[in-house]
Amino acid sequence: MSEKIDVLLSPYPIKDEEELEREVLFQEDFVLVVKKGHEPIISEEAFQTLIISRPLIEYNQDSSDRIQADRLLRSLGQKPALHTSVSTSYLVVGLVSQLDGWSLIPPFNLWAAGLSSSEVDFYPIPGRSLTRTYWMVRKQIRNHALSQLVGEITKKVLTERFLVKMERQLPGLSRFIHVPGK
Repeated sequence: MSEKIDVLLSPYPIKDEEELEREVLFQEDFVLVVKKGHEPIISEEAFQTLIISRPLIEYNQDSSDRIQADRLLRSLGQKPALHTSVSTSYLVVGLVSQLDGWSLIPPFNLWAAGLSSSEVDFYPIPGRSLTRTYWMVRKQIRNHALSQLVGEITKKVLTERFLVKMERQLPGLSRFIHVPGK
């Protein structure tokens, strides 16, 4: 905001500033994560049973991902009987496996959990959708060419490198990431 950043890539659109332009870089559909080998959770009834019978592993209160997941649970009228809050994706995914719990997290967070990711399965959220959007934010009249270049490079690296690597490590996960124009 002090004119020192030309382009910002962020999960927050920074809506308060009128002189900023925002462009969607990509979107992630949250996935339902359960311990590997758990019965597939594909129906709304199975999801609601999971909510009340297994511990929810979630991010700490200040996390925007947790806030979104909490909103989804409130929309279902469900409150998990047990829950554990942690600070990192590695801990979320590791505890889902260790405690036979569940979580709602974006694909990049699941992938970032590293080796723990091989200990879990993931599914679309039955009957619901929950999305995290990444934005490119810039001043309206400054550095339009630079921001276009940053956006193009970001999308190219995302689709040609990150998603390819993600798909090799966790087959099927990249289908939950949507890159406009790619």
